[in-house]
Amino acid sequence: MCVRWYSKVSGSFMVSNGTSQGSILSPYFFARYIRYCLNTLLMERVECNIGGQFINVLAYADDFVIIMPYWRAMQHLLDALSVETLAIDMSCNPQKTVCVVF
Repeated sequence: MCVRWYSKVSGSFMVSNGTSQGSILSPYFFARYIRYCLNTLLMERVECNIGGQFINVLAYADDFVIIMPYWRAMQHLLDALSVETLAIDMSCNPQKTVCVVF
C-alpha cells in the first residue's frame, strides 16, 4: 500500500489486516467495531428532542455527530466517548473535530 495526498505519494508499506478504503464492507465492519461504544452513549439517557425523536448520537461510516441541548451534557457524552474509544483502542482526530452551537 501507499498513500497519495494530492500529487505526493508515500513510500510503500504492508497492510496485514483490515479492509480496503472504499470497500463495500468497511462501513459494516466499522459499525460492528463501534457497536458497544454507540450503545454506551445511547444508554446515557442524555438526549435532545428533535421532532419528537430523542437523539444523542448519529453515526455514519467513520463519523460521529453528538447532539446535546446544553454544554454540560455534551461534555458528559464526550467523556463517555473518550472512555469507550480507549477501551477499543480507537482515537478521535482533534483536527477533524468541530463543535457547532445553534
